[in-house]
This record gives sequence, C-alpha cells and structure tokens, in this order.
Amino acid sequence: MSNRKDLAWKYGIEVETGEQKGYKYLQCKFCYRVLKGGVFRIKEHLTGRRQKTQAIVDEVKKTWSKTGVSIMSDGWKDMRGRHLINFLVNNPYGTVFLKSVDASDAIKDAILLFNLMDYLIEEVGDDIVVQMVTDNASNYKKAGEMLMEKRKQLSWMPCAAHCIDLMLEKIGSLPQHQNALRKAKKA
Repeated sequence: MSNRKDLAWKYGIEVETGEQKGYKYLQCKFCYRVLKGGVFRIKEHLTGRRQKTQAIVDEVKKTWSKTGVSIMSDGWKDMRGRHLINFLVNNPYGTVFLKSVDASDAIKDAILLFNLMDYLIEEVGDDIVVQMVTDNASNYKKAGEMLMEKRKQLSWMPCAAHCIDLMLEKIGSLPQHQNALRKAKKA
C-alpha cells in the first residue's frame, strides 16, 4: 500500500493509462506529464534528479566490460498474488537495477525461468555476464544448470542469504532448539 501521507502526493495524482497492467502511473499536477512508477518517480521528476541518476548508472555500465558482471535476482509475491522478480546487475563499481518482471507464469517452470534469464543475459551482453545469482528453489537450480550448459563462461550461484535463511529455519524447527527460540522471542 502506498504511503499517502508523503508530501509528494500533493504534486502528483495516480492515473489509469491502460498501458501496462500492474504498474502505477502518476501524473504531475504542474506539467501533466505521466510517469511510470510510484511516488519516488514524482520526487525525481519534481527535483530534476533523474538525469543525474542516469549519469551515475551510465558510468557504472561503462565498467561492465572491464570486470564482467553478475545478474542477481530477488523475487517475492505481491498483495495481488503476482510473483515479481527484480533483476540487478552488479560489479565492483556498483549495482544497477535492470528491471522488474511479473514472472507469475514462469515461476514454477524451469524452462520458462531459463528463457527469461537467458533473455536478460543477452540484453546485458552474453560476453560480460559471468554469474547468475538466484533463489535456491529447485526450479531456479534447474534453470541455472541449463544456463551453464548453454553458456560455458557462466556460473550459477544460489543466493547466500536465501541459503542461510533456509538453514536457520531448519535449525529453528529442530525440537532441541524450539524452547530456546520461544524464550528468545519473549525477550
């Protein structure tokens, strides 16, 4: 749910454009320009910061061919039940948001996930993508194996934070630890 208490809502209104379902569009009350995204986009528009931000992104992108890059994904389910995945490109010079994808139709199918990730690798540049970091679920693992088979220079890695989270959940579910966890939650 959006935070309608944000002062930026005084300068932008939510509008229906019919362009892409599931995306929020806001219209500037001053120039009537329609912007895709949330209240943050209105703030960028009003302050004129987007161009400066884009210059920073462009500088990071120039370094991609020097170092190679990792494409990282982070998925979740929104309030409408859609499976969304954010894709980010990372190298030692910085992390750049690539895109957010509604993967509701692909999330359970390794072949569809493979096709999506393969397309993103092509978009970034198959000669510079050296690693794909995803969720640890079996469908992602299979898609990662398929990517490594197709692209010999590529390695797939499960997200370390996701792996640690799964390990801690497993440890927490063991009977010998449940009493300690109950006490810790009360503290």
